[in-house]
Amino acid sequence: MPNLVDLIKKIALNVVEDSKPVAVVFGEVVSASPLKVNIEQKLTLEDAHLILPARIKEGQPLKEGENVILLRQQKGQLFVVLDRM
Repeated sequence: MPNLVDLIKKIALNVVEDSKPVAVVFGEVVSASPLKVNIEQKLTLEDAHLILPARIKEGQPLKEGENVILLRQQKGQLFVVLDRM
């Protein structure tokens, strides 16, 4: 059973995390069709979790091996692809 100090630390960390509306993450396109992006070598996002701007979706599609900058919604499972790096 956690002690009081550990519980207070956990609550404080949760409050700080909840106050951040978004988080910037970096990823690599591991598949162009269907689109899959691996973020920070931990998680592979599929098309359903990615929001693409029109310039990428319609103009210059992402290619395998490209690095991208993403914004993660707070506690969300949706990621906005900002741009290529």
